[in-house]
Amino acid sequence: EILSEDSEELRKIDEELRLHAELHVTPNSFLPPLGENDPKYCLVVDLDETLIHFNEAENFYLVRPGVNQFLKELKDHFELVLFTASVKEYADWILDQIDPD
Repeated sequence: EILSEDSEELRKIDEELRLHAELHVTPNSFLPPLGENDPKYCLVVDLDETLIHFNEAENFYLVRPGVNQFLKELKDHFELVLFTASVKEYADWILDQIDPD
């Protein structure tokens, strides 16, 4: 369920996140600073075995059903960060295949 921006529940979540963020400020962030028009929330999603499955022995990957729709829906509401323990070239190659626009 997506909460409306003026809902009381979302306001409470926002307040808790702000308090948590103030307590856990890290001076060396790997993410660029937020711009004026950037979404204020960040969602980190694991790429491997969450969005896709890569079979190294047979050199193919499978995309979980609904991944493109999932990314399209969330990209306007969140700063999306896709995590992988693999190398950047692998992640770039996969993201080029499932890019939702």
